[in-house]
Amino acid sequence: MKEILAKIRKLQALADSAAKIGSIAEAETATLAISRLLEKYSLSIFDVSAGDAGTDIGIDFFGNIPAARIWKRVLLVTLCEFNYCRAIFNASTKRAHIVGTEANALAVIDMFNCLQSVYRYAVRQSKIRKSETQSFFLGCVAGLRVRLEKEAQTSVMHTTAIARCYDVKIADFLAQHRIRNMKVKSTKIAIRAFGDGFETGCNTPARRTVQQKLF
Repeated sequence: MKEILAKIRKLQALADSAAKIGSIAEAETATLAISRLLEKYSLSIFDVSAGDAGTDIGIDFFGNIPAARIWKRVLLVTLCEFNYCRAIFNASTKRAHIVGTEANALAVIDMFNCLQSVYRYAVRQSKIRKSETQSFFLGCVAGLRVRLEKEAQTSVMHTTAIARCYDVKIADFLAQHRIRNMKVKSTKIAIRAFGDGFETGCNTPARRTVQQKLF
């Protein structure tokens, strides 16, 4: 049984690595292989991750996100949602944290930094007024969500035991560490600027952008 568990862990590492660089086909193949092995040997993903430090859930300090930068908070929440993490905005310290495994948190941080650079460049190239920039950025994030949802529909990554395992472990972690999440205030939206941003978000591949920045 130890050999089977070792094999599943290797496949899980391959799936996580492939997903991080945007190789969806390779990630799906590895994930399907994991599901077959779990079913064949009547195992749970918890059996596989037991004692594996690489799957430990923790809090990764992200930094300060000013309350006025609502679009940055929404961007972080969105990226966490599609990368097996949770974004927490501590109401006491006013700081943002990412709850998840180290590998997933780092993937979120990479995408966040790259995408905000891309969106800022896009707004500079547009004719959006300064007062409408937040609407443009919120549109970018809305477009990004649509793109990620479409990618998720063609991938089994978000419906596997691995994804469910992350959700359960994060929920347990948050239950043990009571952090009061800061509420997001509402903001007025400039429709035209939001629409322009939405188009930018839909047309910007998050993972490929990171890969181009890294190589």
